[in-house]
Amino acid sequence: MHLDTTPIANRFPNIGWLSVTTPIWARIAIEDSIKDPGQDWRLNLAGHTQGAKQLPDLINNNEYEMWLTELARQYDDEFPAYRNTISYHRGEMDLRLDDVWVNYHHKHDFNPMHWHDGVFSFVTWIKVPYNTEQERDQFVTKYPLAGEFSFTVTDVMGEIHDHVVPQEEWTTLFFPSRMRHKVHPYYSTDEVRVSLSGNLLLMNK
Repeated sequence: MHLDTTPIANRFPNIGWLSVTTPIWARIAIEDSIKDPGQDWRLNLAGHTQGAKQLPDLINNNEYEMWLTELARQYDDEFPAYRNTISYHRGEMDLRLDDVWVNYHHKHDFNPMHWHDGVFSFVTWIKVPYNTEQERDQFVTKYPLAGEFSFTVTDVMGEIHDHVVPQEEWTTLFFPSRMRHKVHPYYSTDEVRVSLSGNLLLMNK
């Protein structure tokens, strides 16, 4: 049977995340800041981890902040629906880098489902000492999630899903701060997983 007219596909507005290779100059700045970290940051985090340090040198790095605010502009272009959820007009306020910290995850450490303060958040994978195949070999399971990073999302039918995003060294993920996410524990190595996290806030000009 043929339809008399062509149906029109309609979709709900939705948002996602950006994935970008961290530029070389930013890698150098990150590595330098890690050599001279600030205070223990674990009590500010949801993560069950043996190490996290604030990075004041990176917080005060203007070039790094400008790179992140440019990612925010690109996010607006890609996902305009998110801008509409912000209750105040961004043109009257500056988007500023608020916090940056380095995470040291040891074997069995994890971050439960959580979200961040702010408008945008980001994570950069610095060292991932295992691969997906090594972790999947640790268990026989229908849903292998060992060692994975995932967003927890609700679809338009009300179903809740974990959306796994591969961890690639020196890749930065950029996403809305309220987007739920988690980092699962790993089991196949005793080496340390290292990542960087931070938030951008709206502040008065």
